Amino acid sequence: LRQIRKDTGIKCIATADSHYCKKEDAADQRVLLCSAFKTTLNKVYKSIENNEDVTLGSFFKSNNYHIPSIEEMQRFHTQEEIYNAYEISQMCEQYKLSSKIKSPKFDKDIDSNNLIQKLCYEKINQITLHKPIEQYRERLKYELDTIIKFGLSDYFLIVMDYINWAKRHGCLCGPSRGSAGGCLVAYLLNIISIDPIKYDLLFERFYNEGRNSGEHIEMPDIDTDFPKGWRERVIEYISNRYGDSRVYHIVTFNMLKGRSALKEVLHAHEACSFEEMNDITNPIPNEAEIIEHLQSMKEDAKESSIIMWALENNADSLKDWAYLTDNGNVEGPFGKYFEQAIRLENNIKSHGKHPSGIVVSATPLSEDVPLLYDKNSEQPIAGFDMRDLATLGHLKFDILGIATLNKLMSIESLLKHGTF
Repeated sequence: LRQIRKDTGIKCIATADSHYCKKEDAADQRVLLCSAFKTTLNKVYKSIENNEDVTLGSFFKSNNYHIPSIEEMQRFHTQEEIYNAYEISQMCEQYKLSSKIKSPKFDKDIDSNNLIQKLCYEKINQITLHKPIEQYRERLKYELDTIIKFGLSDYFLIVMDYINWAKRHGCLCGPSRGSAGGCLVAYLLNIISIDPIKYDLLFERFYNEGRNSGEHIEMPDIDTDFPKGWRERVIEYISNRYGDSRVYHIVTFNMLKGRSALKEVLHAHEACSFEEMNDITNPIPNEAEIIEHLQSMKEDAKESSIIMWALENNADSLKDWAYLTDNGNVEGPFGKYFEQAIRLENNIKSHGKHPSGIVVSATPLSEDVPLLYDKNSEQPIAGFDMRDLATLGHLKFDILGIATLNKLMSIESLLKHGTF
């Protein structure tokens, strides 16, 4: 490379092949690699000893895939090469990941705020003929003021549009799901079929502007139910309407949590039998069972661990394998495996496609978000999860496929036509 630099005049740059932060992290990365390739450390090292080809074998032979210090860089690179890397770093522009809502326009030729008001007031005049109209009008004004203030009109109109499309084509949609039942605007736009005034349901349960801070606007969350089979048809309609480059399924990351982290470590080290592995991990609770305690741990110590909670609270059940000493160290026959599992908690084990979420962007999504390849659908999907997409200002929609709705549609068809 240095000879090419002499021949061409192209500058050489100091770089490092870093896959983890510190040298000692190499052992943890190897466990993750064993998990990914469904193998064990013993099998990998035996293959290396026999000069067999090992996938990513260099990671098992060297601990030098960390972030090097400047002294380490100076051993391999000239001062000029290091300066050239610094020079590139100075070219990087300032940026921030969080952004205001980047909502696609429901219709670029129509004022969305005017349209949502027009549709709602037309519908309210129809439904309040025999009802206390003032209560409806006051509630509608309050909801519309909130929706317009935070730029949410297009979101409601997009949801209204794909639900109405499905209904026009004979699809049976769910009446409402979750807190959306408290939104009168959603009822008037035919998004839900439950009257929130009649059942005394709160709009604030659905959308509370107190969750907004500074430039960050919290998006509403309307989950919509369709029969299985119709879900992909609805998503195809949305893609056709707003453009394939702007509509994608969303990634979901499967994290190592508690039991799964410890099982991966025990398996990679071939530390015990499958039966004993279950005995060891049984006292470790599921995340949902102790979610409030984990939140408190995070607030106090800036990080949380299901395994650490179990060592503190289920000590008697785990003492034969590992226990905490008075100074907070993990000791015992399996102490080192517990320590490693604690370090690996919250690491990503694998990724897949979210079962219901899609993102609809105002611009081609690949300009803003990395795309990942989904093996099952053989299609690219948005490479950020729902929370990160929302931080970037993109709109997320939950479109669910419900088998019960298929059965209800079949019953309806049977009753009407005597056939499925």
